[in-house]
Amino acid sequence: MQNPRCYKCGGGGGSVVILLRKSYRSTEVDLKFQPKSFECLCVSMLSNSSMLSNIVTLAIYRLEPIDEQFFTEIRQLFELLTQFNGQIVIFGDLNIHLEDPTNAYVSSFKLLLSSFSCTQHIDSSTHRMGGQLDVISTRSEYEVFNVQVKPHVVSDHGLISCSSSAPDRSMKYSMFRSTRTSFQIMGSFHARWLSLQLLHLFQPADVFGATKR
Repeated sequence: MQNPRCYKCGGGGGSVVILLRKSYRSTEVDLKFQPKSFECLCVSMLSNSSMLSNIVTLAIYRLEPIDEQFFTEIRQLFELLTQFNGQIVIFGDLNIHLEDPTNAYVSSFKLLLSSFSCTQHIDSSTHRMGGQLDVISTRSEYEVFNVQVKPHVVSDHGLISCSSSAPDRSMKYSMFRSTRTSFQIMGSFHARWLSLQLLHLFQPADVFGATKR
């Protein structure tokens, strides 16, 4: 699924993509509003081969510069996502230097995550210049492990991969199944690179998200 850019704005990036394995049923989620300070795509996914609960995945891409409108809109988005009972996974390129604890915007974003009981799972540099600009965030009870930032190949952002254990809906989220879902995300890349040869790099992810330019 993709959300191509349909309006003009500055910068070199644009639009978001989510690729899913065929073993997942997916439906695009209507977010009820169109953010102006970032681009996003929200998909509800459910495995055809297991009793795992529904997973709502949100891919997000924010262009610089940042302002208070971003925090107003992303809070509105988080409030919408709280209506879903299943797991929520938010990932993408925020273009916020999350490695800088003295940055007021970083503090505001971390406070936002905490207020919605969400955890950021990336704790290392994701950009070739050393910044931690990307996020993989879930509700705090969701187990995410084996987070890796891989070498830069076709983007100035590293390919980020992780695995997760999703709660069993038949057990009302009280336990985690051994079934795992793997996620991969990558920052901006030129659309012409999205070929069969490039997709080979992303195996064996269940979900892959990226921003295009």
